[in-house]
Amino acid sequence: MIEDLTEQQAAAKLAADGFNDVPEPTFNFFKAVVSRLWEPSAWILEGALVIEVVLGKEIQAGFIALMLVFAAVNGAIQSRRAALVLQELAHQLTPTSSVRRAGHWQLIDAKALVVGDLISLQVGSVIPADIRVLTNPIHTDESSITGESVAVIHMPGETAFAGTMVVAGETLARVLATGSHSRAGKTVSLINQNNAPGHLQRLLGKIIGYLALLDSALALIIVGIALIRHADMIQMLPFLAMLFIATIPIAMPSSFAVANSVEARELSRQRILVSELTGIQEAANLNLLLVDKTGTITTNQPQVVQFKNLSARSDQQLLRLAASATDSRHPSVVDQAIVNFAHRYQLKRLPQQEFKPFDASVGYAEALVGEAPTVVRVRIGALSRLYELTTQQPALAIDQLDLTRGRSVAVMINNVLQGVLILQDQPRPDSAAALKRIQHRGVKTIMLTGDNLKTAQAVA
Repeated sequence: MIEDLTEQQAAAKLAADGFNDVPEPTFNFFKAVVSRLWEPSAWILEGALVIEVVLGKEIQAGFIALMLVFAAVNGAIQSRRAALVLQELAHQLTPTSSVRRAGHWQLIDAKALVVGDLISLQVGSVIPADIRVLTNPIHTDESSITGESVAVIHMPGETAFAGTMVVAGETLARVLATGSHSRAGKTVSLINQNNAPGHLQRLLGKIIGYLALLDSALALIIVGIALIRHADMIQMLPFLAMLFIATIPIAMPSSFAVANSVEARELSRQRILVSELTGIQEAANLNLLLVDKTGTITTNQPQVVQFKNLSARSDQQLLRLAASATDSRHPSVVDQAIVNFAHRYQLKRLPQQEFKPFDASVGYAEALVGEAPTVVRVRIGALSRLYELTTQQPALAIDQLDLTRGRSVAVMINNVLQGVLILQDQPRPDSAAALKRIQHRGVKTIMLTGDNLKTAQAVA
C-alpha cells in the first residue's frame, strides 16, 4: 500500500513551503520611474538640462525637467496598470490535480500540492510539479522544456518534470518539488528577472540613435561655422540644447506604454492573457497563425451523433458495457461523451474489476466489466485497430456508417467487434467569424489537428 499524506500534514507543508506556483515579481514604482530616466532618449534631454542650469536658464531647465518627470511617471503608472490587469487574469487560471489524502482521492487546485503528495497521472495529464514515478512507466512530452518532440519514457523510480504532459501510460507519482523549487519554476523565475525589449522599443532606440547622430552632425557644422565667424560659443549653447530637445521624441516611450496598457486591458476583457506588453507589439507583426482545432476552434466537448450496434445485444446492453469500461478516475472527453450518451437511456455503470487506460501505442483502453460469472473484457478505441483484432466479422456491416461525420470509436467485447460510435466536436459559435476577421487583417491561418483528413476538412 502506497502511503499518502493526511490533511494536517499537507497543511503543515503548505505553510512551510508555500503554494505550488512561482511568485510573481512585485512592481517597484520607484524603480520603474528611475529606469525611464536612465535611457538614451532621457540622457540627451538630461544633458540639455545641465546646459540650461549652467547658463542660468531656470525657466527652460524647469520645462525640460517637467517633461522628463512627466514622461517617466506616466510610463510607470501605465506599466503598473498593465501589470495589475495581467495578474488579475492570470489568477483566474485554476488547473486541478487528482491527489490522495487520508485515503481518499480528490480533485484540488494544483497550487495546493505539497512535497510528498500522492497524485494520479494518465494520458493527457499535465504534470503539476516535479514528481517521482511510482507504479508504471509513462511517456511524457517534454518539448515545453527541451524543445524535443519525441516522447521520453520515465520508468518507476525516475523523475518527471512539472509542465510536461503524459502522452502514454498511467501511474501514481510522488511530488518531489513544487513552485519555484521545481525545474520549470526555476526557469520561470529566470525569465521574470530578464525582460527583453519589444520590437517597438528596438525601433524607437534606432530612431533616437539616428536622430542623435543627425543632431550631432548639425551641431558640429554649427560650431564650425561659429568658430570661423568668431561667434560667442556661450551664446550658441542654448541653441544647441534646443536643437536636441526639439528632435528627440521624449514622450514616445510613455505613449507606447499608454497604448499597450489600453490594449492589454481590452484584451483582458476578452479573457486573453498577455504575459508581457511587448507581446502586443510582436503580435502586430504576425502574418501566419497556426491554430489548434480541438478546444480552440472547437469546444472540445464531443457528443455521440451516431451509434451502430453490430451485435446481437440490445442497444442498452451494449451502451451500458461501453460506459462501464470508461475511466472513472480521469475521464477523457471521449469517455465523457460515451457516459453522457448512456445517461440519455438512464443506464448505470457495471462494476469494473480491472482497468487499463487508453494507450496510443496499442490504440485502445481495456477493462474487465461485470460480476462473476458474467465478467466480460471490453475494449474501447480506434475502429481501424479493433477491426484488425476482431476474431470474427461483426453481424452487421460497418459500411452503413458515415465515418466522415466525426471521430469513430469502436467497442469490442471478448475480442469481437460489436459496436461503433461516431463522435463530433462542434466548432465554437464565434470561431468562423473570428477566423474571418483574422484573415481580413492579412494573417494566413492554418488548422492543426490529429483527426483524419475528412474530419478536418469538414470542420475547416
